[in-house]
Amino acid sequence: MRRNHRFEGNSVLTTAPASRLDRAIRLFEFLARAQQSVTTAPRTVDGYEVAWTRDMPRHPAVHFAHWDVVPEPGAEIGHVDRLDRVRPPAPSSEVARWLEAGCDDPDVVPKLALEIPGPVPEGEDAEPEVLLLADHPRIVPAYERWLIGWTQWADRERVEKPVRDAYGALFAMQAEAASNPEEKELVLAVGCLVWKPADHPVVRRHLITVPLRIDLDPASGTLHLTAAETVDPLRLELDMLDSGLTRSRHISEVRELARTYAHHPLDLAAIGEVLQRVANSLDPDAVYTETENPGRAAAPTAEVTLAPAVVLRRRNHGLVEVLERIREQLIDAESVPEGVLPLVDPDHRPPTVADPAPGALVAVDDEVYLPLPVNDTQLKIVQRVDQNAQTLVQGPPGTGKTHTAAALLSHLLAQGKRVLVTAQTDRALKEVRAKLPEAIRPLSVAVVGASREDMADLKVAVNTISQRAIDFDGDASVRKIQHHLDAIDRLRRSRSLLHRRIVDVRSAEVTKHEQGPYRGTLAAIATAHNADEKPYGWLRPLIPAEPADQPPLAAAEMIEWLRLLRDDRLSADEPAAQEVLADPATLLPPADFAAAVAAESQARADHEAFQGGRGHAAFAAVRAMPPGDRTVLRQELHRLADTADDLARRREVWMADALADVVSGRGQVWWNRATQLQQLTQQAQPHVQALGFTSVCSTGPDLAPLVALARHLREHLNAGGKIKIAADGTPVLGVLAAKPVKAARDLFAHVRVDGNPPTSVAAIDFFLAWTEAGRLLAALDRAWPASVVIPPEDTFDERLTWHVTELHQLNRVLALGADLAQQDQRLAAWRLPRPEWADLSAVRSYAALVDAAATDDHLLVTRAAVDAAVEPVAGLIHDPAVSPVVLALAKAVVDRDVDGYAVAVHRHARLIEARGQGQYRDRLGSRLQREAARVHEAIAALPEDDVWDDRLARWEHAWAWAVTGVWLGNRQVADLNRLQTEISEVEQTIRHHVEELSAERAWRHAASPSRISGSARANL
Repeated sequence: MRRNHRFEGNSVLTTAPASRLDRAIRLFEFLARAQQSVTTAPRTVDGYEVAWTRDMPRHPAVHFAHWDVVPEPGAEIGHVDRLDRVRPPAPSSEVARWLEAGCDDPDVVPKLALEIPGPVPEGEDAEPEVLLLADHPRIVPAYERWLIGWTQWADRERVEKPVRDAYGALFAMQAEAASNPEEKELVLAVGCLVWKPADHPVVRRHLITVPLRIDLDPASGTLHLTAAETVDPLRLELDMLDSGLTRSRHISEVRELARTYAHHPLDLAAIGEVLQRVANSLDPDAVYTETENPGRAAAPTAEVTLAPAVVLRRRNHGLVEVLERIREQLIDAESVPEGVLPLVDPDHRPPTVADPAPGALVAVDDEVYLPLPVNDTQLKIVQRVDQNAQTLVQGPPGTGKTHTAAALLSHLLAQGKRVLVTAQTDRALKEVRAKLPEAIRPLSVAVVGASREDMADLKVAVNTISQRAIDFDGDASVRKIQHHLDAIDRLRRSRSLLHRRIVDVRSAEVTKHEQGPYRGTLAAIATAHNADEKPYGWLRPLIPAEPADQPPLAAAEMIEWLRLLRDDRLSADEPAAQEVLADPATLLPPADFAAAVAAESQARADHEAFQGGRGHAAFAAVRAMPPGDRTVLRQELHRLADTADDLARRREVWMADALADVVSGRGQVWWNRATQLQQLTQQAQPHVQALGFTSVCSTGPDLAPLVALARHLREHLNAGGKIKIAADGTPVLGVLAAKPVKAARDLFAHVRVDGNPPTSVAAIDFFLAWTEAGRLLAALDRAWPASVVIPPEDTFDERLTWHVTELHQLNRVLALGADLAQQDQRLAAWRLPRPEWADLSAVRSYAALVDAAATDDHLLVTRAAVDAAVEPVAGLIHDPAVSPVVLALAKAVVDRDVDGYAVAVHRHARLIEARGQGQYRDRLGSRLQREAARVHEAIAALPEDDVWDDRLARWEHAWAWAVTGVWLGNRQVADLNRLQTEISEVEQTIRHHVEELSAERAWRHAASPSRISGSARANL
């Protein structure tokens, strides 16, 4: 429900009973007046160190932003260059004696004295001599020459001295502010108000200030004046005026204008507008003048001048102004913030949301730890603060309220909260700060007290926060937090273990145990252990103080170690085994070496069997051929020789001539003959096949006329003509017979087909096929050389078969010729000479060259196989520490000494075995010495003693007995006080990690970039 308020002037009037807003406004007005009654703000600049820009020398080394062009926002306010003082020119020693005074003051011209004292006389009664200037005419010209240079120096010094004075003043102000940053501040002040209101002290202070930085350029020495980074670009300061003079509603508008100011603070037009509005808000008759000179005489009418100045002053926290601004904000907002309401309404309970962040609370099992130890009541207070917006703690002095506050602060800071701590006295705040854990204390920015110690604490806090913000590393912070959490967890487990040990101690007397081979209570185990003292007691003085449950070596390993210690053969071979030996896995077994030597011997015999062939002209070329090509060559040569040999054994009369012609390259005539024979056999074959078993004969002297008659008669029959046949099968050639039939009288008379005249188309075709087959077979007979005797055959088929068979043999001869030509090309490609193909024995000798070359290859392979046996030791034979057996092995390979090689390999294997046994013995001894040094020492001292055989046979039982003895010794009733002390130490360490964890969480929030922004650094 909205309440109706009416505002008149600076008072708040209400027609209803006082609302919460009314009470809040009156509360802050009361607080402001109360604070004003005890605090008085400076009314004038008399207590400040002020460097007015009007007093700055106009020199190229000095510049302020408002002196020439309109400055850009962010530009520097000004700078002053460092000018080194130039010493005046030194006069000559003669002139210097006559000068009346020094020459360092540029405003005082040095003059010559008219007389000066002379040298001091030696006698006591002698009068001092006086020198007159008139008696020394050379002095005046020398003085005048020197005075010219001094005058030039004086003119320059009078110009530069004000610059150095201004530089010195600003440098001193910067040094003072830097050495006391908590007490002093540097500001650029503009708008000097000079005013004497009625019933009010005289006011002579600037209305607007800007925090200022003066930075020294280390290279040039220039002082740069720049506006410091801050929240508000301009600060409107009215605390030198009574509140009655600043209640105009326009003041709020001017404050808002100052907060949004976006120009340079020395932009004359922009800053002038702000100053004019401030002046008008204070006094309707006020006057604003844009001049660097501040007003002098105070008058009832306010006078505001630009009057820029660099001011060094004591910091003023302006609490009165803050309280008044809160009051004004309440009036403007017409509502009371949730956090302020309880101040004016005790019944109001602000809503709260529990913070889930762990903060500084760390649960360790069922106990909660804080950086500071707290009791149950104090812990409840911390937990209540997490759950409630307001918590009131009351208690008489000495009940731990300050301690609780410090623990609560640690927790809230670790949650990432900002906390304001107030008290009625500085002492109370100092006590709270002193109780904070050391790692968290720098987060306390304490603005209490004004002593050097208080300021030092504040400086340390600010510097620490700033530096931590600069150095902030989020990942490193997470790692540190996890480190402390892990450490706390380890300590928690240690504490639990100690608690369990306390419980174990108290229950030890009734608890049954199982230790090695023993079972029962401690007393029962101790009794059984004592009973085994005799067989195993020898181990008691040798067992380590804290033995492992299992022996360092098993019983079998102990017995083997003892056997190796006693092995005389190992002792004899061990020195030689330490020499350089080969890797046994790389040595060729003796049987393989013997086989390799035998193979090499056989290959050498085979090689010598072909010794004669190596003089052949083609051997070198054949030897150079790849093995695969050589194999092909040998196979082809043998095949060709076999084929030629097979053909030569044929009985055909023409075969020898054909082979000779083809092999010698004159086979073209035989190629032509084969072509003719092929054509004729192909032509004759259909006619011979058509005759089959039909019998055809002719008694005529000439077949040509009969063939013509037969073809004419077949055409007649094919055209439908008829032949009348008598009973004896002969044709009837009467008057009515057709002319073609009558014309064929001779055909019928001389030709018989199967004993009958050819009176049908089929019979005529048989006759025609007979005549054509006979012609072609006769041509085949003539195609062979005249020396070839054609055997008489009974049938055409037999004759044709003979010709086909002979043609096949001829084709084999011709194929051989083609193969020889192809082989000639292949030999030419291989750069091999052509063999004499007609000499079959020469061809076979040529093929044998391949076998000779193969024996060469095989000899090399077998020789390399034998030589490879020396490769594993080849790199070792020149080593000074090489074993003689390695040298013997290498010599046996070179000499092809099979027996010597076998002996060397077996000796080498023994030395390798000895080396392995020695290394195994040493490994066992090393393990034993590492875990039971005295046992090792006792056995190694007298390994030949027979007593060890019985002892080591029961070694594992003896070890279990000795371990049980140590266990019984450790099971004695522990000192409960010592365990409690250890628990206290663990808990103290837990608390230390809780403190460091809380501090790291607090710093992670406080120094993060989201918290410490640029404006936050400026505020610090």
